[in-house]
Amino acid sequence: KQQVENEFQRIDNIASSWKADSEISRFNRSAAKDDFRLSKELSEIIALSEEVKASTDGAFDIHYRGNEIDVSAIAKGYAVDRICDYLGEELHIDAFLVDIGGEIKAKGKNAKGKLWTVAIYIPPSHAHVKGPHVELSDTSIATSGQYFKPDHIKQAGHGISNDLLSSSVIHPSNATADALATALFVMGSEAGLAWAKEHKIRAIFIKTDGTVIETMGAKR
Repeated sequence: KQQVENEFQRIDNIASSWKADSEISRFNRSAAKDDFRLSKELSEIIALSEEVKASTDGAFDIHYRGNEIDVSAIAKGYAVDRICDYLGEELHIDAFLVDIGGEIKAKGKNAKGKLWTVAIYIPPSHAHVKGPHVELSDTSIATSGQYFKPDHIKQAGHGISNDLLSSSVIHPSNATADALATALFVMGSEAGLAWAKEHKIRAIFIKTDGTVIETMGAKR
């Protein structure tokens, strides 16, 4: 347990925008960013972020205030991936589920020999909505929504106002799922659903009116 916590703290010390001494905070304060020596981890996070930005036509973008960056919308997913790599490759554990704030990745089967089943969070304001349950094995799920922190998801510096309560993406890479869930939330249900279908991405959209839209592979 302590080893897993240490790995999480290591990634948090790299990617947290809330810590003044984190690597990303020092990068953002740097006057000569081209000369700043990025760690392997932050380099990977930025590279994947740019890939998702390009593929979603800018719906996902870590840049703000000129050349500063905020990787909060992908860092938890990246941490989940790294912890799962550690559990599988270093500790040789062949069945587990890792959950960091709703970003979830599972390997193998649970103690009953069945696939891991997770429920998509439904806030109390929408308790009447029957949220989907998703079976996971050797894949992950990430969800993006604004029910905890209104207006924390922004596009071009402005808050997002659309018809979505949340968007979830199922993908082997939790970092990718994390970023794409944010991008699809920014797009809204219609454009997000069209993008997910075009790119064959497993996605689940829960609209503010309680409607649940799924691309494939989820169970109610």
